[in-house]
Amino acid sequence: MRWHAILLQYVPVAATLLAHSGEYARAVSLLTMARGHPAAPHGWWQIMVLMQALEAQLQKAVSADELAAAQAMGLKMDVEETATALLDQFRAMAV
Repeated sequence: MRWHAILLQYVPVAATLLAHSGEYARAVSLLTMARGHPAAPHGWWQIMVLMQALEAQLQKAVSADELAAAQAMGLKMDVEETATALLDQFRAMAV
């Protein structure tokens, strides 16, 4: 669980990169996972103003149905699997 807390701190950065690449629903899922995961530091989301702003922008970028589906997916995501998938995706994007 300790590693989960560390990994979760990097998820908002990944969500920002994905949002700028047009992957809005995936960014919503990541932010939902990072905000709601039990290993996330208590109260950290309230001080992350930039992530709150990104979340608000994403809510406008997708339909209500897409938002709900992405948030539901985010609540089910595994931190380690997600971190591995993100690393693979960003490696592929860098090539």
